Amino acid sequence: MLFVGNYDAASKTYTLKGELGVPYQSYSKEDEFKIDEITRIVDRNHFVVEWYDIVEGKSVPAMRIEYERIN
Repeated sequence: MLFVGNYDAASKTYTLKGELGVPYQSYSKEDEFKIDEITRIVDRNHFVVEWYDIVEGKSVPAMRIEYERIN
């Protein structure tokens, strides 16, 4: 798994693109699928991570996690 991308300081957002192998299959380049990841820093105590699968060239929402510091 390798992601590369950029950070936009104005919006406090990391935008990454990468490929992820399927761990339960024998590994080959054909087994990888494309992912976009967006991590947005909301404030000092919160951030949001979103993953999008790239299916037939289109971005499809796959996961969203909202993090909150509790201490």
